[in-house]
Amino acid sequence: MQNLPLLPGYNFNDPTKNRYHRCQTLGYRNGFAIPKQPRFKIGGETLLDYNVLNESELDLLMNYNPVLTYGQAKECPPSAFQPSFVELDKKVLGFKCWFKETIYECPTESYRVRFLNLYYYLEDDSISVEEEKSVNSGFPQGTFISRRQIPKNDAGGIWTWNDLNVGTNVNLFGKVMHIYDYNASTRDWLESQGIEVRCPECPPKDPYTEMRRCLEMRPADPDPCIAKECIKLCKFLKNDRKVLRFYGIWDDNDQFHKHLRTVVLQFYLSDDTMDVKEIHHQNDGRDLFPFIVSRHKIPKDRSDVHPDFNWGTLELSEMEVKEYFSPKDFGIGKTVQVYNRPILLYNCDDFTKAYYWKNFGITDFTPADISVRYPTLRTKDIPPWNLHGTLDDSMQNVYSIPNAPKKDYGKMLNYQGVVLRYLMTLHNPTPIESCRRFVLSYSLSGDLVNVYETEQPNSGFIGGTFLARSRIRKPSSSVDEPEFYGPNDFKIGSVIEIYSRKFRIIDADKYVLKFMTEYPDQFDRKW
Repeated sequence: MQNLPLLPGYNFNDPTKNRYHRCQTLGYRNGFAIPKQPRFKIGGETLLDYNVLNESELDLLMNYNPVLTYGQAKECPPSAFQPSFVELDKKVLGFKCWFKETIYECPTESYRVRFLNLYYYLEDDSISVEEEKSVNSGFPQGTFISRRQIPKNDAGGIWTWNDLNVGTNVNLFGKVMHIYDYNASTRDWLESQGIEVRCPECPPKDPYTEMRRCLEMRPADPDPCIAKECIKLCKFLKNDRKVLRFYGIWDDNDQFHKHLRTVVLQFYLSDDTMDVKEIHHQNDGRDLFPFIVSRHKIPKDRSDVHPDFNWGTLELSEMEVKEYFSPKDFGIGKTVQVYNRPILLYNCDDFTKAYYWKNFGITDFTPADISVRYPTLRTKDIPPWNLHGTLDDSMQNVYSIPNAPKKDYGKMLNYQGVVLRYLMTLHNPTPIESCRRFVLSYSLSGDLVNVYETEQPNSGFIGGTFLARSRIRKPSSSVDEPEFYGPNDFKIGSVIEIYSRKFRIIDADKYVLKFMTEYPDQFDRKW
């Protein structure tokens, strides 16, 4: 059939054939277009004779020498020279070592085994030692010896990689460390240098670490603190935002302001804390502080503690307090002592009533009557007539508040800011007080006198305000008809008496002379 000519009538088609595509022979390899040998006919039939090599082709392929085609191969160029510090850069040998440290004055242990990592840097023959970190070891772990060249003996030699191997004792600054293991890269490098590396050793166990491990493996007893916290959490999740609210009055008659204060006592079921809040009314005369007692656990009797308790330096805690307030201590009609404040509970809200009915079986929630406790307004007592003035004048002083003394506003406007200053000394002073100097300032707007003592070096007297601004009554006048010092009384050389202290005026400032010239009617002509 294969030798028949390809003419109509000489070839036969396969009726079951349904593939007529050609085999892909064109492709790219390493960026070049290279044709492949066809392995299939049209439709995917296998080409057997085309791909099979004959015997002569196999012999030629076996005896083929590439030198005949490509020529003699060239030698590889020598590698470029690199110094040792470049070639050995970042090459580090890692060893594991241990040493024993003696523990003094400890009954449970006599020594500890400390494990370290020794790193040898091939670049400059330096060594660093890092201690492995372990939990609760009690030692400041981390860098044990920083990176440096470590002397080997007194002859000046240093430790090199030839001296390091498994089983070797290395003396680094007085600490003898025993090498027992290494990493894989260290083993390969040492073997490449012709050194026989010993097998790793088993390090000794640290007795203290083993004791701690045995204690941790032993089942622990239940911690009472954890159980207590669980109880608190369970109580919080069950009673969160549940508050017992009572309305009460605080009898504050023992204080300076005698009033009955209306308060709200709130007890929080989630953590057994409580607070006391005052209900303010309009114009009640008290500051709007929100709480009388802030929220915390309040003891029933704060003084019921051990007699040896130090009240001066310590605060009360749960260990000293015997009993705190609880829901069973409250109820309508009961009086509770909150830090020595007697509070009478006369009513509560609906949630509190439902709580006490469910948990304590209380059904009577009638509010207590507190109307009798509010004091009645006291009537004003009318004093007897003292025969001074008329009866109407005396009654007016009883029913109204006396008016404030009237001021001379015309004088205040005319002499606002006008101050006359004089220099004074003590009259007939002792030798010690002879150096004291005083400045008297007289304000014309209100006839006010101010005395200021000037500081004198090495006098022993502290300067400052000697007399605050006030009106000074003359000693010759009476209390019923007082006469006060005026500008005409201050003359150079005159003596004035201020609260039993006598002063002599020795000088005045220039403004006094100017004021006398402008207002001569304020002064006596004989002055």
